[in-house]
Amino acid sequence: MSSCAVPEANIAAYLEFAKRNELVLYLSFPGLRAVWLLERPFVAYVEVLILSVWDSEESMMEFVRKHSPLDQQKSDHGAIAITTHSYRLSALLDGVVRNEIERPES
Repeated sequence: MSSCAVPEANIAAYLEFAKRNELVLYLSFPGLRAVWLLERPFVAYVEVLILSVWDSEESMMEFVRKHSPLDQQKSDHGAIAITTHSYRLSALLDGVVRNEIERPES
């Protein structure tokens, strides 16, 4: 998961940049399961979050090592990087009860 804060005035251009450049990079790497581009208002900025799911930590780390050249282009849009985080998937619920997780009583 990586995110940045983009000034509201630059958000349209930044989202276009992210779709044409960043998401294309994600899609070109082996091991990618899914990627989402999310946004939310954040004072006078918009937080843009890229959430990705990978087959393995090794696939993700290989992507991170090769992904850094876009950092300068991000700053050209006034984007302020927010700390990147990595999580392990503990559970996936898609409307079907799985494993030991039970649906709450109505």
